[in-house]
Amino acid sequence: MVILLVGLTGALGALQQGVLEARLGQNRQQKAMLADATLQRVKLQDKLTFFPTAGAAPTSDISKLAVGVSPWVPDSCPASGCTDPLDFSMGAYFIIKPDGTITRDATVPAGTSCGSAALPEGTVCREVYTHTGAPFGGSNISGAIPGSQSATTWVRVTRKGSLTLPAEVDIVMRQVVVQ
Repeated sequence: MVILLVGLTGALGALQQGVLEARLGQNRQQKAMLADATLQRVKLQDKLTFFPTAGAAPTSDISKLAVGVSPWVPDSCPASGCTDPLDFSMGAYFIIKPDGTITRDATVPAGTSCGSAALPEGTVCREVYTHTGAPFGGSNISGAIPGSQSATTWVRVTRKGSLTLPAEVDIVMRQVVVQ
């Protein structure tokens, strides 16, 4: 009986771990979709307005900075606002429901830091940073082709944990945009 009990306990523990890993994988996939949506928006953005707003290249690897720390900023809605409920390329705060549906969290005031204690538990927050040039001081195409410019957009998606747990930093994507 004891051997059977130990075996069943181990099997239940493995089953529970498998369910947890499957859920975490689904969350990572959803976060990657949110990050990719922002990068697609950047690709489609008017480059005449995009390049003048790009900041200076960072002096260190910004992917390792804490959540909510400058130069990372919450992804903001365009001047017209986040009006299309199906367009996840706009806005910073989201809720991922148990069925996998992603919805905007309209209860979070715009500009709230992704590292803020005021952010509700479970909220998914998207931060962005755009700078001129290539990432990590790589070769810059600007000037190599007359009239060209390049910039790198970084997107980081995190999930706010409980007050006792740190935020989950899962997705950091970057894309170089050339004009």
